Amino acid sequence: LVAKLDYGLTSQINLIAEGGMKTRAPSYQQLYLWVPLQATNGLADGHNYVGDLNLDSEKAYEAGFGLDWHGKRVYAAPRVFYRYVDDYIQGTPSTDPLVIGVSTANGDPNPLQWSNVDAKFYGADMDWGVTISPNWRLDGVASYVRGERDDINDDLYRIAPLNGSATLTYSRSNWWAGLEGVGYAKQNKVSETNDEEKSSSYTLLNLRGGINVMRNLAISLGVENVFDKDYEPHLSGINRVANSDVAVGDRVPGPGRNYFATLQYKYDGSRFHVGRDAGTCRSGLRAAPAAQPPANIVDWPAYEKPDSSIDHRNHAGVRGTVTAACINSRSTATVNLPGRKKQPAGATDPAAH
Repeated sequence: LVAKLDYGLTSQINLIAEGGMKTRAPSYQQLYLWVPLQATNGLADGHNYVGDLNLDSEKAYEAGFGLDWHGKRVYAAPRVFYRYVDDYIQGTPSTDPLVIGVSTANGDPNPLQWSNVDAKFYGADMDWGVTISPNWRLDGVASYVRGERDDINDDLYRIAPLNGSATLTYSRSNWWAGLEGVGYAKQNKVSETNDEEKSSSYTLLNLRGGINVMRNLAISLGVENVFDKDYEPHLSGINRVANSDVAVGDRVPGPGRNYFATLQYKYDGSRFHVGRDAGTCRSGLRAAPAAQPPANIVDWPAYEKPDSSIDHRNHAGVRGTVTAACINSRSTATVNLPGRKKQPAGATDPAAH
């Protein structure tokens, strides 16, 4: 259940209020894992897990507030939220001597059992951007989430630290290039109950670009982690494989320097455009009346990294899946197709976690 209020305070500022509730049933693993073997280490966190048939469903309640500000050259969309989860399902240290004994023989003397706890999450995020000139623009996003146990004095397990990114983009009529910086703060708010280790901060630099070869064909190229930096994401898995490049018990490092190239071809019989429309990514993709696409169909640097899609097999005349991208959650994809149009569901679920 989700409710959202979007009130236009002025022609440039909208106030946003959101609320929702959601339930989630335990997964099969959380219920039925009986033997604490390495094959059952549920989060790749170095621990063996066992289930609990008596687990209750999670019940989450959330409220959020924010605003959307759209100036002639600048936009910003800050949000704050608070979420309470009753019977949150998390691994907690097992007290069963048999489980501990079997798990110790299988490499983990501190096995975890899926359990119901009470938890709360709160934090903020903001999308922002500025048009520097007709060819240059800067866009960014920042996010912070804090997770705490509400039944005891402890932090929640495996919560990402403060993070953000900024992308400087130069675009012409048929090509673009972008420089992206990504940063993660250190995470020292860790779970003592789960013997969670702290993690260090890191920054990365990525390069991306694209060109329209012809009307229906575009090529994108890029280099991620340009300086081939060594880093360990806080949510990375724990290595349990002996005789590897990573010591047993250490976090698996993030990817090194990575080169990629993508080739994008537009469906025959459809018109596809990715463009700026601040604030609409939160509500997902949407069908729209037919309109002529601009000459530049890849004028946004996240085009080669799709993070949302809509299946259009139900539309007359087109079969397949059209995939689009959101740059820093600030762009929208408009897909114009022949035949009957269908409005896809895309409302943000504030109770998801």
